[in-house]
Amino acid sequence: TATLTCLKVSSSFGIIASGSSDGRVLIHQLHDGLFIRTLLEPGGSTSSIADNLDINIRGNANSAISYIDFGLISGHIVVIDVLNSFHVFSINGELIAKKTQELKRRTTCACIISQFSGDEVIITGHDDGTVSIIRVHDLALLETIYAASGSGHGPIRCVTMAKDNLTILAGLEDGKLIAIQPSCT
Repeated sequence: TATLTCLKVSSSFGIIASGSSDGRVLIHQLHDGLFIRTLLEPGGSTSSIADNLDINIRGNANSAISYIDFGLISGHIVVIDVLNSFHVFSINGELIAKKTQELKRRTTCACIISQFSGDEVIITGHDDGTVSIIRVHDLALLETIYAASGSGHGPIRCVTMAKDNLTILAGLEDGKLIAIQPSCT
């Protein structure tokens, strides 16, 4: 049994998504816990015919899932693994987009913002002190901001959007909080 690495509940869509250390992403109904599906890239296979839950999103046992979230408007499910591979699935489990980000920096945190310049976006923080803004439906990189790069404050540990939907708030490893005004708004 693999270790559960992340969990996200969507009360709007009535589902729970869980990610594990072996790369599986399982979807269950919220009200009764009934298994719905495993998210899988097209052409993916099971490691065991007898166990249809033993499916890995990248076909790689070393791709533990580090982040799962739901688009509040679209219902898209965003999955990020420890190898910086991003996947976007429809609420029905269909793969919409996938992309592997630069491996020279590791994604340390993320959040989905539903009302950012008319798009749903993923805001990601990285171990090199950068913050990226990525459009959900096609995983296009809209902007990378060098928020704390070279400042000695350490990696970005958490990100969120301020109420004004114009300012990104980022928490740094040393406890500092910075406000960032992206140019792509």
